[in-house]
Amino acid sequence: MYLTGPMWSSCVESSQFVTNVGWCRPVSLPSLTDGELLVEGCVKVERSFVSDHIDLYYVVYYCFRVIFIHFVPCCALVVLNAMLGRSAYVYTQCLADRL
Repeated sequence: MYLTGPMWSSCVESSQFVTNVGWCRPVSLPSLTDGELLVEGCVKVERSFVSDHIDLYYVVYYCFRVIFIHFVPCCALVVLNAMLGRSAYVYTQCLADRL
């Protein structure tokens, strides 16, 4: 079974379910309009294995995305287009030989 683009992207994005705890920790933050006013905000909490190695996690995550979401499908399209062009050329040569 071949994975289509949306299916493959869904598989890649599913890692967010593993890395995120799924809840936010409330914090008090200064307002952007009035610096003296405190507003209630939220900080996304990540799992400890991600937060301990946050730089490594995002490097691996984005390299994986670049390779498997962008580079591999692009190369596959180039190869398939070359094969299509070659078969169209062979077909026109075959038609020319018949005449």
